[in-house]
Amino acid sequence: MKELSLIFEDIETFEERAKNIQFDNRNVIIIENELSRIDSRYFQNALSVKRVLCPIIYTEEINTKLAEFVKNLATDYLIVISLSEKSLFVAKNLNSFGFQTIVIKSTNIEIKNIEEIEQITQKIIQAKETEELEENKYFSELIKIIIP
Repeated sequence: MKELSLIFEDIETFEERAKNIQFDNRNVIIIENELSRIDSRYFQNALSVKRVLCPIIYTEEINTKLAEFVKNLATDYLIVISLSEKSLFVAKNLNSFGFQTIVIKSTNIEIKNIEEIEQITQKIIQAKETEELEENKYFSELIKIIIP
């Protein structure tokens, strides 16, 4: 049986060790929030890299919507989860569907102003909806925005 989760305590540890992880011939989905963007360069040898954006305030409603979206994907995706304190919870849920996950437990991001975070989210949604930033690699990788 395959190992279902690889867990890193923080983004720095992931960055140090990512170069030793084989992403060849894997499709990768990164599940992250507005402030925890994971750099695509760690997945250069992957077949594809796609992103799912979740709000920084992770609720049961968001969890349900994420599960509904992900369970329809092929289980050969490797899912990288960077949702701070909710990362392990989400990984266990996705593992139950048969996905392998990489968990980044902490992104060392301080939440300063919830209104500012909501503004960032709205800008991302608007840019994606209007395709304003299609040339931007991040936005071209974004396949789903989960909002409450």
